[in-house]
Formats: sequence, C-alpha cells, structure tokens
Amino acid sequence: MDAAPAQPKTTLAAIIDQCVNDTLPVQLSPTESELQFYNNLCNLRAELQDMQSVLERVRKGLVSAKDYADYILLTKKQVLVVVNDLSQVKSQVKLTSAEQDTLRHMNNSWEQLQVSPLLVSPGNGIELQQTLHYLDIIDEQIRRIIYLDSTLIIPRQVNEWLHKTAAGFFIPFHEVFADDLPNVEERQKILKMLAQTPGLIPGGFVDLENGRIYRYSLNRWRRLFSVLILLVIFAVATGVVAGLVWLSNIVPGWPTTPFNMTNMLVLWGAVLSGVVLHVFVGSAKRANTGGGLPSVLMDLLLIIDARLGEIVVKILLALVGLVGLLIVYKGQEGVTVLNAFLVGYSLDSFIELFGAGLEGTSQIVSIAK
Repeated sequence: MDAAPAQPKTTLAAIIDQCVNDTLPVQLSPTESELQFYNNLCNLRAELQDMQSVLERVRKGLVSAKDYADYILLTKKQVLVVVNDLSQVKSQVKLTSAEQDTLRHMNNSWEQLQVSPLLVSPGNGIELQQTLHYLDIIDEQIRRIIYLDSTLIIPRQVNEWLHKTAAGFFIPFHEVFADDLPNVEERQKILKMLAQTPGLIPGGFVDLENGRIYRYSLNRWRRLFSVLILLVIFAVATGVVAGLVWLSNIVPGWPTTPFNMTNMLVLWGAVLSGVVLHVFVGSAKRANTGGGLPSVLMDLLLIIDARLGEIVVKILLALVGLVGLLIVYKGQEGVTVLNAFLVGYSLDSFIELFGAGLEGTSQIVSIAK
C-alpha cells in the first residue's frame, strides 16, 4: 500500500518551525582542488612561521645561520614546492580578482625572499651587521606573506566556526587566531576587512571594538522570535519591579509601599534609559572614530538576535541596580530620577569592563561544544 502523502504544514506551524530552526546557508562540499588549494595555503603559513622562529633565534644570537643552514635550505625547497602547487591548482579554483591579486603579491614577495644572500647560502660567513640587515628584510617579507595568506584562509575558517555554533554566541577573534597571525594590528586589519566586505561571512556580525564576531540567524522569522523573547523578558522584569512595592506586606521593613507604584515604574524607566544611552554613546564614539559599525540601528533585529544574551544580562543587572538603590536610600522617596539614570549608565560600563574576560572564556567553551 502506498504511503499517505505528507500533509502540508499550516502557516502557523511553518512560522514556528522557522523560528525554532536556525541554519546558515548550506556549505557546499569543497572540491578536491579547493581542499588542495587551502591546504597548500595552510602549509605555506606553517613553513614560513617555523622558518621565521629559527631566524629570530639567529637575530637574538642564540644560534648562528650556519648552524641551521641545512634546515633553512630544506625549508626553502619545501616552500618552493608549495608555491608551485598553488600556482598549478589556482586555475582550478574559483577566485575573485582580489584573491588573485593577493596570490600574485604573495608570489612576488617569495621571489624577493629567494634572492636574499642569507637564504641562498646560509652557511657562508656573513658579517654580523649585514646578517642583521638581511634578517630585517626577510622578517618583513615573511610577515607580509603570512598576512596575505591569512586574508585568504581566515574568512573560510571563520565560516566553519559560525557553522559550529548557534545564534547569540560569539567568536573571540583575537584569541582564536592569535597563533595563526601573531601580530595584533594585522589581525585587526583582517577583522575590519570581514566587517566591511558584504557576504564574506554570512551569519557573522563583527564587533571591531571588542574583537568579536557574533553569530546571528539569517532567518528573519528567527530574528523576530528573538525580539519576542526579549519583550517577554522585559515584561517579566517590569512585573517584578511592580511587585516590589507589595513586598512590604510580606517582608517587614521593606522600603516600598503599594502607594508608590507609579514612582517605582518611573525609576525603573530611568535606570533602563541610562543603560540604553550608554549603548548609544558607545556606538556613536565607535562610528566617529571609524573603529566600529555605523550604528546599532543599522539592523536592530539582527543585533538583538546576535546579542540577545548580553541584552538580557543588562536588563537583569538594571533590576539589581534598582533594588540596590532602594536598599541604600531606604525607600523610593530618597531616590531621584537622576540617581536612577546614572546608576543605569554606570552599570552598563561595569558590564563592559568586568564581564569581557569571563564572558569570552565561557563563549569559547560554548562554541567548542
């Protein structure tokens, strides 16, 4: 007997399914040529970084170039093989014009490295001053190749990380890629490239100031669902604030009375206003200095979905701050709207300063899972 045809989902069921499911565009299985291409890029970076570490020991006087002459020549041959493989396989991989230019610059830098006397004949006796001069040039060229290499590899690696985690978590960019690209300024340049290149990391929201890439859903229904969750949490928090005025009937000496409901809600709004203003001020500063995104309002749904956890923490901390004010001033009568506003503004600064390290560590664990 033939199986009964599947019943189409109702509109409501389809919307619920879209709200629950959170998927990035399906990653197409890379071709053998693409795998070989990116493996060669990784091998090139590893070989050059190891050579760079040896030459750094020579610079510090711990060893001589003659001691590592065989290793330097062997590494040079291995790098040459990788460079030749890249030249052969790049025609089989779909590359943008910018990526092709990057490969050309890498090849030119390698050609300049090959003619360095210190790499041509590392066993020959070269004056110390001249050796240091050659080392400076070699180090500069190697750093340039590694940086260019990373501009091709890191976006792919970031996309792999984004596929491993859910919306709301973030990738601590500088911690994850510190070994791949040790120079902080170069990592920041790549992070800025990721932020300013549309479509390079779909589902990734770049926070340049804090060096984070937040994961958000590309599904607009899912983002609307996050907004709904936020509204529910805000409503619950406001309900808690309203309920605080009735605690005097349960807790002896509680510094509120049911007659101060309106004043309590006003103070709650003042605390939240302080938090919100601090967020907007920080966003405006980053936009003016060129170190951040244009505005937190560029896509409010996207940002709420990406940073829902942080927003919820801010709301809860604002609630704690309001209760603290009531206790310190022994009642609502001693708390002014200005005091409540300043507490909210200060609390958001406290979150940024104190919570960055702890939150970053927890996010690494969450992503790894």
